[in-house]
Amino acid sequence: MIAGVLVIPLLVVFWWLAQPGDIGPMLYEPPWYAAPLPWLAAAVYVTGLAWMIRIYRTSHLEPETSSWRYRKP
Repeated sequence: MIAGVLVIPLLVVFWWLAQPGDIGPMLYEPPWYAAPLPWLAAAVYVTGLAWMIRIYRTSHLEPETSSWRYRKP
């Protein structure tokens, strides 16, 4: 899963480079959220990736004895 997530930035760069040329806004002004939206998406992506790595690194530790799965009846 982490390897799949790490491929996404490569695809984004490829799509950005492969997009058709833009002649600029002629008849309309872009909305106010058009500029910060890619930065917000990148921040959410990096946060999710860091969260996945944190879960992956701590999942191999021994479970605590007080965990609900290991309670004795």
